[in-house]
Amino acid sequence: MDLAEFIRTSIQPLRPEKVLMKMDIEGSEFIVLPHLHENGLLCNNIITAMAIELHDWAKTSFNSSLTIPSLKGLLQAQACKPTLIMDLDDETYNNDVDVQPDW
Repeated sequence: MDLAEFIRTSIQPLRPEKVLMKMDIEGSEFIVLPHLHENGLLCNNIITAMAIELHDWAKTSFNSSLTIPSLKGLLQAQACKPTLIMDLDDETYNNDVDVQPDW
C-alpha cells in the first residue's frame, strides 16, 4: 500500500479540519516518513500531528540515520507549516481488558 496515495485519494478529499496519525510500524517508518516528505504531505494542513515511534534497531537494515530531531529539521525547511511530530510510544492498550484472547 502507498500511504501517500491513500492520504491524497482518501483523506484529503474529505477536507478534514484536523488529521492525527499514529505511526508504529516496526521499522518501516524509515521508508514511509521520507516517502511522505517527498510527496509534500508532512504539512499541518494535510496531517496536523503525528505520534511516531522510531525503532532504532531497524535503522541499519533501512540504511537510515533518521531521528525525531532530524525529521523535525527537515520539516522546518519546508515551505508549509510542518506537521507536529510527537515522539510517542503508547502501549497502554495492552491493559484495556482483563481477559486475554487465549483464555
